[in-house]
Amino acid sequence: MARISLNNPKEQVFRFTKCRPNSLFFIAIAYFAIRIPYINDIFQALVSGDFATYALNRAKARYSGESMGFAYNIGTALFICFLGLSGTFFGVNYQNSFAASSAHKSNNSLVKIIVVISVMILIESSGLARAGVVMAMTLFIANYLYAKRMDYQNITFNQFVIFGMKVGTTVLLVFYFSAYLRLSEGADVLTLLKEKTYVYFIGPHESFSTWLSYSEDSLLTTYGYNTFASVAKLFGAASQQGHYEKFVDSQTNVFLLYRGLLEDFGLVFTGFFLVTLSYFANYSDAFSHRFPGLIVAVKASVCMVLFVFYSPFIFTTFLVGFILSNILQTNISQRVI
Repeated sequence: MARISLNNPKEQVFRFTKCRPNSLFFIAIAYFAIRIPYINDIFQALVSGDFATYALNRAKARYSGESMGFAYNIGTALFICFLGLSGTFFGVNYQNSFAASSAHKSNNSLVKIIVVISVMILIESSGLARAGVVMAMTLFIANYLYAKRMDYQNITFNQFVIFGMKVGTTVLLVFYFSAYLRLSEGADVLTLLKEKTYVYFIGPHESFSTWLSYSEDSLLTTYGYNTFASVAKLFGAASQQGHYEKFVDSQTNVFLLYRGLLEDFGLVFTGFFLVTLSYFANYSDAFSHRFPGLIVAVKASVCMVLFVFYSPFIFTTFLVGFILSNILQTNISQRVI
């Protein structure tokens, strides 16, 4: 496991990551610079009192297949990167298990970063980039949990449940806010939110069981494209990024991670894959000092475990944001009490 400190046998030295100096600042500046046209549109819509119409038009444009362009995708990658760095910053600087941890804490920085994140989420949600927002929050939570893992190993079950409820409530608020922005005039808000809750949170699991009973022949047929489409595309492989083939014998499509894994790796290798992810997520401290890159593998594993809708690595924007957030972090050894 971790290295034992010779000065104090009760202390252990664990490897963590921390943000490189000013990395949060420069990523935020780059993001807002790229998003200036959209910020201007949002500001004008708010001032004119026509924000709902603006958001609805953005939704129609996205669903009609309008391309957002290369610059927009870079902005999304920077947004994901910023939240990933923020997760590491909060986790490391507010880690209770660190010896002399009070020297790290800064409430002023905490408030500033929360404000920036809130503004970014407003911008992204207004552009109906809901999947990007949820994936960015997934990377935030994954990095935060990795940095705070020593604290969470010692919390009670009730404290863990409360933490999970806080995270779940935040994600649901973002999700329903984006859904609300899709409303046309005179739409029934409650009915729409109930429908979206079923389509995204309940229906896919129901559809998955039906799909699985009809899909024995389609297992182990794509060899990674549904799980790591963004990586496959880097090597020139053609893949329909972000979508599975439509499953019509259901009220909603099956876009769960498990469908992609089964189509890619089959039943046996999917089990092995999930066990490997779990191992990385739970036992990496025993080997991270020998294999520094294992820390990145752990964070990627936690992202996939948390984001059950589908693998976040099917999106090039997430892959770029994930890699950039890791480049802008550096490994540190910290005494844990």
